[in-house]
Amino acid sequence: MDTAFAVMRTSAMIFVVVGISFGVYLHQVAKITASTAAVAAATAAAQSLDKTDWDCTATHDGWTAAEDAAAQAAASRTGGRSAATATAYTLRAEPSCTVVATVTVGAAGSRRWLEATAVACRPARAAASVGWKLTPPC
Repeated sequence: MDTAFAVMRTSAMIFVVVGISFGVYLHQVAKITASTAAVAAATAAAQSLDKTDWDCTATHDGWTAAEDAAAQAAASRTGGRSAATATAYTLRAEPSCTVVATVTVGAAGSRRWLEATAVACRPARAAASVGWKLTPPC
């Protein structure tokens, strides 16, 4: 009888460790997916705004097209993932002519509460006016 309890105790600990490890794995996948989706969204919006004479506000005529391009870019990054899905998305304009995209991604399935949010920013017209340079952090 003692052997059966020892086996049950050991099996239970193994299941707990495997469950926690799998949860951490899904959370990391969600973080990576959110990060790549935010970068893609900010880049697409900045590229869309570079084609217009953007006045650095969200009321400009080209802002709607930039939002659409950013949403499509974020959706294409998260659409093919089976372990994580996008749950929220925002795009805003900074006074410094920088586009900031925020994407929230949740783990797929029953662990949807494992969410991760990432923020990425891209300056519009930076490459054309200054030449090649590193993008500043958000």
